[in-house]
Amino acid sequence: MSSINRDRSVSAPLTYPATRRTIAAEGDRASVISRWAANPWVSALAITLALFGIVALSAAPRLWALMSSGLSGDEAVYTGQAALLAGKSEFARYFVLVSRGNSNFLLFQYVLAGLFSVFGFHDIIPRLASALASVATVLAVFEIGRTLYGRSVGLLAAFLLAISAYAIALGRVALLDSMLTLLFTLAMLAAAKWAQTERRGWLLAFSALAALAVQAKVTAILVIPIFLLYISFSGRWRTVGIRGAAMSVLVFVLFLAPAWLQLASDPQRFLSLLNDSSRRVSHVPANYYLAKMIAYEGPLMPVLWLGSFAASLRWAWRRDLLLLLWVAAVVVFFQVFPLKAFNYILPAVPAFVLLTARELMWLWRRLRTYRPAMRLAPAVAVAVVAALGIQAAAPVSRTIAAENTGGLREAGEWLAQHASPSAGIMTMSQGSAQYALSFYARRDAYPFGRFRLATVLPGGVLVQPQISANGSPRDWVAYWPPRLIQNRIVSYLVYYVTQPDDPPDDPLVATETQRQFRQLIERYGGQLVYTVYSRHEPLVWIYQVGKLLPRPQLSGTRLPTPKGGTAPTMRVHGSGYLIDSRITVYYHRKKLGTYRADSVGSFTANVRLPAPVRSAYQLVAIDEAGNSALVVGIRNIGRSSPPA
Repeated sequence: MSSINRDRSVSAPLTYPATRRTIAAEGDRASVISRWAANPWVSALAITLALFGIVALSAAPRLWALMSSGLSGDEAVYTGQAALLAGKSEFARYFVLVSRGNSNFLLFQYVLAGLFSVFGFHDIIPRLASALASVATVLAVFEIGRTLYGRSVGLLAAFLLAISAYAIALGRVALLDSMLTLLFTLAMLAAAKWAQTERRGWLLAFSALAALAVQAKVTAILVIPIFLLYISFSGRWRTVGIRGAAMSVLVFVLFLAPAWLQLASDPQRFLSLLNDSSRRVSHVPANYYLAKMIAYEGPLMPVLWLGSFAASLRWAWRRDLLLLLWVAAVVVFFQVFPLKAFNYILPAVPAFVLLTARELMWLWRRLRTYRPAMRLAPAVAVAVVAALGIQAAAPVSRTIAAENTGGLREAGEWLAQHASPSAGIMTMSQGSAQYALSFYARRDAYPFGRFRLATVLPGGVLVQPQISANGSPRDWVAYWPPRLIQNRIVSYLVYYVTQPDDPPDDPLVATETQRQFRQLIERYGGQLVYTVYSRHEPLVWIYQVGKLLPRPQLSGTRLPTPKGGTAPTMRVHGSGYLIDSRITVYYHRKKLGTYRADSVGSFTANVRLPAPVRSAYQLVAIDEAGNSALVVGIRNIGRSSPPA
């Protein structure tokens, strides 16, 4: 039998009257559904409800338990700068209105300052702003998908971004990247609208949004080459015209005016910091970003992203040209750029989910054209969406539960209540962790670690890193810490076990810094005064400096022997002992007396040496913790010896 006859035998309403009635009833129902679906009001309501659900789905994980951990170092810097812009002068000692890194302008901080002025100052506001920017990006992705491919692709792309654990993680922290990605995506939306309508207003909107994105973070300048490559490869450069190009440049320059003003206020310091930070290098594997994506998303989503990119590049590059250039520009730039950080690749995620949604919808439509599977197509669509949501549940849960900065807020709050206002704090840092303690404790804080980044000292003084022979600075490991402790500037040492996601400048710097910081605590007699716990696990340990020198020093001066006396008398002076501790002095294992160290760990005492006095005998002073120093022989008094 021919295929036509087979089709007829399947479709012809013959043989059984019951079957004919069933098919007729199904046809009536299908007709009703089609009429309802064709109603523009019903269709718009369905799209609105679906989009509302996606927005709610995106907001929930971004806002849930948002302040389970305090601000990190970078978050504290941006919040402190915003507080300064809002008139909070008490932060002027700890923060300056200039970026030490590549994110050199202050758009995000100005937004926060405006929010502080309206809602008051609180550390949750910066994270709320970042979370809302991340949710708004979901809406922008929907509109790009709707503009380029239709509402179905827009909804699916918005759903994929809503459940992206990586986007959620960065939407839960007050870094610049969520604001950057929102403005980046809005600029691409304006470019897509212009490509569809060729209206000059969208072209000018692109220029304005590109200028704002650059002020959120300098790397947003990538939107410019993306757009230029797009109009070149697509042949749309003729549509722009000379007048349109001139107006676009003018709008870009005008909307960039705040950045020009900031640059003009202190160009030398601005360019110096930019030049120094641009020379930073991260020693990480070539697959660093891929490994980060898998760590956040699990393996399925990155595979879908890369597979969709490859499929679009192979079979539909003209149709998807804007998105392909978007992904390629961001990924290639940050892959080549020597400085790596876990948050840098976020601007590529909206383009990835749009390509993925486009390819999935293409596959689903192909499935609908396959006659045996037509009835299964709706069920398959529901199953795929459900499967994507289920596979995202575990990564999203891990993201919400993560505590990369857990404990520093609580440590700062304890120090604010118990430490003297003049007491300084030192903690392990890759350049910024100390600012979290300054933010919460309102105390001077200093870093301990190896990093190639300028440090803002309390009072606003900028200290440039001193590059060592191997390129990794050691000044905040070997030079500054002992001097700050010996000069009584640092009184507390804060040790923690959680590590940020930014890669270190040196591959072993994280564990090596922890080891060296523990040694610093031991050398300066650190006394544990407080421990921060989370889920019954210790996260942060606060030590009070016990002595001002790594090794005690002891010296003696021979005093005149009294008339009629035979035993020589000495004035003994010791320093670098445990502060306020009892110090026992011995001569040739005979106890001469016990004395009290003062508030800087020093003591002075007059002791009478028992007979016989011999040059080989040792004069030893030891404190309660076992720190000791000695001098040998009366003839050598005045010389300092190493600990026994």
